[in-house]
Amino acid sequence: MTKTADLLKDILTELQRLTPPPPTDVPINIGQTQVTAATPVKPSDPDVIASAGQPGYDVISVFNEKKKLSNKIWVMNDGPGILFAMASSNGERWTGESEILVKETRAFTQVYELRVRSPDAATKYRATEYEPAHI
Repeated sequence: MTKTADLLKDILTELQRLTPPPPTDVPINIGQTQVTAATPVKPSDPDVIASAGQPGYDVISVFNEKKKLSNKIWVMNDGPGILFAMASSNGERWTGESEILVKETRAFTQVYELRVRSPDAATKYRATEYEPAHI
């Protein structure tokens, strides 16, 4: 490597070391997000993750992002399509899919991670620990 590349690598390593862990006391509030890909058929496994045009679930990883379980998290469907969501308290066992109609909100408790999908690629959703009346 060149001296510049070595220096850049050292700077990036130091920045990663200095980056503080995410705060655990700040409520989760994921702004409006569009599903990654239209997924009209329920995947056979919750670990089928959507990617650029490939159907599957979008992942909302509460524990990995906030280092905590969420006591209660709301998923809001902003439409235009139906949204399906399921939750896990440990990343291994999952609830069944809940259908969330347009403009509807569904609460999940003891959430480690969420999975969401929609048959319509234009569907937008939000997830938050704030009471829905306050958002």
